[in-house]
Amino acid sequence: MKFKFQHIRLISSLFAIAFSFGVFAQESGIKLVVQVKHQGSSYSEASIEIKKDQSFYDKTGTNQSGEFSYIFNYGAIYHIYFGGSGMATKCLELDLKEVPAREQKILHDWELGELSLFKTYEGIDLTVLEKPVGRIHYDAEIADFTIDYKYGASREKQINKLQKVVAAAQEVESLELKDLENAYSEFVKKGDDYYRDRNYEYALAFYRKARKLIPKNTKAPEKIVATNIEIEKNAKFKDLVLSGDELFKKEEWVIAKDQYKKASALKNSEPYPKSQLAAIAQKVKEQELLGNQFNNHMALADVAFANNNFVAAAEAYKKALAINSDAAMAKKNLSESEEVIAKQDATTNRKQKSQALLNEAKRAELQDDYNQAQQILEKALVMDGTHAGLLVEKKRVDDYLSAKKKKLEKEELAKKEAELLQAKNSEVKEKEFETWKNKGMAADKSGNVELAIYFFNKALAFNPNDDFIKSRLGTLKEKRANTKVAKTENPTEGKDENEFQALDKMDKKTNNFVALLAVKYPQGMTEKTYQEGNKKITKRIIVKGNLGAEYMKIEHSWGGVYYFKNGDVITEYVWQKEAK
Repeated sequence: MKFKFQHIRLISSLFAIAFSFGVFAQESGIKLVVQVKHQGSSYSEASIEIKKDQSFYDKTGTNQSGEFSYIFNYGAIYHIYFGGSGMATKCLELDLKEVPAREQKILHDWELGELSLFKTYEGIDLTVLEKPVGRIHYDAEIADFTIDYKYGASREKQINKLQKVVAAAQEVESLELKDLENAYSEFVKKGDDYYRDRNYEYALAFYRKARKLIPKNTKAPEKIVATNIEIEKNAKFKDLVLSGDELFKKEEWVIAKDQYKKASALKNSEPYPKSQLAAIAQKVKEQELLGNQFNNHMALADVAFANNNFVAAAEAYKKALAINSDAAMAKKNLSESEEVIAKQDATTNRKQKSQALLNEAKRAELQDDYNQAQQILEKALVMDGTHAGLLVEKKRVDDYLSAKKKKLEKEELAKKEAELLQAKNSEVKEKEFETWKNKGMAADKSGNVELAIYFFNKALAFNPNDDFIKSRLGTLKEKRANTKVAKTENPTEGKDENEFQALDKMDKKTNNFVALLAVKYPQGMTEKTYQEGNKKITKRIIVKGNLGAEYMKIEHSWGGVYYFKNGDVITEYVWQKEAK
């Protein structure tokens, strides 16, 4: 048994085979199952050629899990060649020639385990693989199928030597592959840098270099696809912008607008199409405005022409033609108006001119341009100083502008007063802030944490952004929290009594005292009764908002009763009315 184990180890070193054996009665032959692997992983791309008695018999392969399964009929010697693209070929011999008749009625199921393939490398001598790496035959002595262990032992030294050479070549290849992967990663990184900078042509060049190094790696090809999309988008964007610019120069706003919109949709982050769209909107607006002005001038000119005010008509037609020099009707009527003006006397022309200026001033008023209206009326009065209509309209415009000036002056004065008031309020706030801040710093310096917190909070109400106070408040609150924890962990007898008695050591007539009470005690009433010698003392702390008050009742053993508020004597009536 020991001998057999040694030979199984021998044949395993040759072609990584271990086997199990079963017998089935459905059909006859040997069903051979081999798991083909490459570098420890299942090799599903194996190409397997079968020769029967030295002649080609069949060609097959492995399944997705790298398994080869085939039924061999009795009565022949089979050579099974395991290989693949770029792989060294290993041969397995299956001798089914001399099999007893009784065995030929049975289907034997052999699972030979693994057969490992390796890549071919330049300069490696593979002649050792021209002979089978293992043989399987029927052994009459044991009356069973078996591996030819003696043959395996004779091949072991040669196979091991080849495996060492292959292992060395694989190690070199691994190092080269690592260098290749590093170079690949470097090319991809450079491509990514250029891609981020939108330099897509350079990015594409580096991605292509990476793909050339390791064609099977999918990272670079995916980035090439993405980069080509951006390049195509850039090209289309440039075409659309160029087209839009040409149309913009020709003032074909509608079509140009469509091109810029398409360009902006392609690259929304690009500002140029947006700025051009804004420029087109402004141009269209200007055109609409000019169109309205042209129509207004023509309407006024036509009315004046119809009323025989040829001077006013000529002025209006000239303004219309300044906007659209191709307006045929304006040209015709202007020519007729100028002919009539040339024949009219100077007085008639002056009156018509002044009337035209009056109408123009009124139009300026309608557009809320009273300064322009004033200038036009002044010009008209120089020409015709006795024109009643001009004088009335001039006074009305002057009164409006005077009232408007006074209103603006009043508003400016109110604004300055508001700024002065704001400055004064800011100064007051600054003084209040400094007052509370100084009080807080004094309390902090004396070690009165509660009072310092109170004063600093008051200061923050006037200047919430003071970093010093905010920082100091955080430190003080942390200190107060740690003090409370320490007191909780180390309680002392008579704490409440000492706390209330400690109030008697303070100056109760100061603002600091009433402020401290508001900080130390909750809103409402806090009462404590304690014995001090022969006196029974009842204290009530009343807190309302940011102020507190201490009421005290002292009952002597001999019968005397006295009442106090913040250190001052009060009556029992005040005690009963306020200390509740």
